[in-house]
Amino acid sequence: MKYLCTVALWGISFIAGYSQCKQIFYSAVSLDLISSSGGNNTYTITATFTLNNGNASVKPYYTPGGGAEVALADCWNFPTPSTQTYTSSQFTVPSNATVSLRFIAHANPNCGGTTCEILPAGSQLALDLTQFKISDVVRERACFNWHVELQEPNTLFHLERSMDGKHFSTFATLTFNEISLQGSEASYCANHLGVENYYRLKAVSNEGLTLFSPIRYLNIQTSRVDIQFSPLSRQIRLSGGVDEVFSKPLSVINAYGQVVFQEYIKSDRTGLPELPKGIYFVRIEKEGESILKKIAL
Repeated sequence: MKYLCTVALWGISFIAGYSQCKQIFYSAVSLDLISSSGGNNTYTITATFTLNNGNASVKPYYTPGGGAEVALADCWNFPTPSTQTYTSSQFTVPSNATVSLRFIAHANPNCGGTTCEILPAGSQLALDLTQFKISDVVRERACFNWHVELQEPNTLFHLERSMDGKHFSTFATLTFNEISLQGSEASYCANHLGVENYYRLKAVSNEGLTLFSPIRYLNIQTSRVDIQFSPLSRQIRLSGGVDEVFSKPLSVINAYGQVVFQEYIKSDRTGLPELPKGIYFVRIEKEGESILKKIAL
């Protein structure tokens, strides 16, 4: 198992912030992985800001762990009160680096004039998703953990995954009643995650404010499918690289080599019909390999 990086979003642990010099706030910020190679990760920043009065401009900054703060070349202008979403230019940091983000509001267009930092606005969403991590990995089961300051009852948590780290889809939508809480530490455990995926957490308040966690990478190094059989329940259970055999045929063969039962694998459990007592073999075909398990009824 490895992780992409640890990311600290200083100044944006809470979902919304207001500058001290302009009526401007951000409603969503995400750090988006573009590529990963040679021990480095390349990112962009996507952020949504709303300007309520006047005009302003915003410049994004990042700090690679332990290094000097870097101003990106971007300058996002707000000539009139509006809500705009911007994506920054790309930047590259070591894959194991902590990354801090900061946004500076300027009183004039093109990032000129008086400046001030866009600061948190209180507990719109009292969450610190920078602490999002994956733990307790066993085969294709893992637990997702994050930090919660306050329990906002209408907050929804969306666990998302991606095969390429760019295009995400939700595989679990959770309320506070569906996660485990120990003090301010939240967790949720899931099965059938697949052997290699990127993950992130999206939190959405009742008002529609959204916060994204850093992206985490999970690589479960297993490809062996294990077959277990319970004579009492007549149930076959699969474990290991189950995703690799989904939609593949599972066959039960008697001592004479005859296929007496067959179905396509749709989950990790299959119930057998009533069969005469005797010795049977469970067979799964996987990438030109036959996996056999001897069972007795």
